[in-house]
Amino acid sequence: MNSERPDIKALHQAMRRCSFILLASRVTQPSMLFLLTFTLLLSGCSKPPAGPQRAAVSGTVQLNGTPLTQGIIRFVPTDGTQGPKVSLPITNGQFAADPDHGPVAGTNRIEIQSTDNGGLAIDDEQAVEQLRQKPQKISVVTVPPIYNTHSQLKEQLLTDQVNELKYQLQTPTRR
Repeated sequence: MNSERPDIKALHQAMRRCSFILLASRVTQPSMLFLLTFTLLLSGCSKPPAGPQRAAVSGTVQLNGTPLTQGIIRFVPTDGTQGPKVSLPITNGQFAADPDHGPVAGTNRIEIQSTDNGGLAIDDEQAVEQLRQKPQKISVVTVPPIYNTHSQLKEQLLTDQVNELKYQLQTPTRR
């Protein structure tokens, strides 16, 4: 339970005690209503709990020496760092987030994925029909799993600066 907010049972008991005291002292009903409303308003005016500290990030992603056209970089808290994972768009090899919207400060596992589908939406029936009539090669950029689902990349993010990150990804050669 949140320690900043009174629990409902304790608040209810306090309100019953206040009601009894007010009735015993013959306070008018409008005054009692005002006091009751004021008490309820005060109980709901506490600040929401502070979330985890976040970090500002900025950086670049290249795949085989070329900026990643479209993609997502994901920051997943790990090694004791608590908080939500954060996904940021990569556009023309660049990504950035201010400290209000950035990843959680601390150790984060980094996942990078391409969202470049070669300009063809999977559910675009017209495009699929055109490809059947006139086949052509579609260039889809794929980031290897060692940088996303199986990523071992980690970063220690700090709150007192913009964390500048650079990723030079390489597609493993097949043997």
